[in-house]
Amino acid sequence: MEKLMGLFKPDIPEKYRADFYRQLLTENYSRLFPTLVVLFILEAGLYLVRDRLFGVGPVIGIFLLVNVVMLPVIWVVNARIASIATGIAKMVQSITALMLILFGMALVLFVQQDVDLL
Repeated sequence: MEKLMGLFKPDIPEKYRADFYRQLLTENYSRLFPTLVVLFILEAGLYLVRDRLFGVGPVIGIFLLVNVVMLPVIWVVNARIASIATGIAKMVQSITALMLILFGMALVLFVQQDVDLL
């Protein structure tokens, strides 16, 4: 298994590792905030027509509430990415990814019964 993981993990010299991970975080956060803003706008639009979409209003409402909390956090981390601890930045990034995955799963599972009846 370790050999397999070695194929996907780059061999970065120790002296460059911290800079590499910091640059990677900087690039990820530069993409993360605009992506979440676009998702928030799309989900707000879907929330307005929630009754026509298999009754997914509660799932979209929860996502919007969580997104209202996460957007300022990501904005602050993005603005201070040079001075914030790498562990905190990775944690916020992981929580955001987990939130998006859970939202997608909840949306699919919530409409499953209605779709099966079609």
